[in-house]
Amino acid sequence: MSESDWWTQVTWIWINPATGEYSETPVDGWLMDYVGETWSPHEEQPDSEWLGDWITRKLAQIEGEEKALTAAYQDRIRSLRARRSAINYRYGQRLEVVTGEALQGSKKKSVAWAAGKTGWRKKRGTEVTDESAAILWAQENAPEAVKYSDPSLLVSKLPKEALEAGDVPGVAKKQGDEFYLRISKGDDK
Repeated sequence: MSESDWWTQVTWIWINPATGEYSETPVDGWLMDYVGETWSPHEEQPDSEWLGDWITRKLAQIEGEEKALTAAYQDRIRSLRARRSAINYRYGQRLEVVTGEALQGSKKKSVAWAAGKTGWRKKRGTEVTDESAAILWAQENAPEAVKYSDPSLLVSKLPKEALEAGDVPGVAKKQGDEFYLRISKGDDK
């Protein structure tokens, strides 16, 4: 098989870079790749003379490319997270002030922006303020809430009555409002 025939001898697929899902029909925004036989200049020789070396080299090449892509992906994610933190650090408090001014005298609880919303909402959930004290209490009163492999507290397993009554030392219901920023995922406003 010539190298030009190779192009038509493989199955082309499109891969969703976020989920790994694939399709055999083109999908915009997905990566194009192939599966199936790949062309080798040794096709005319007996398999015993070339196949093992050729396959192991190809697979090592793919593994190397995969490691390089994974490292590049992780670097890019770190870079994006650092940019997000920098933007929040530099402008976050100012955005809270602008949001508060926009909501002052209004019954609204949030402000819609070009690509998201900001506002305040009631804090929800429970936070552990003193894990050691909470674990000691839970060992005595709710042992199913303690994970022993590396002692940590499973707040969801603590008795709701004890949480509501404030009887669990080192654990408190979240109070007040918290600022939030939600990025739109399309047409929602």
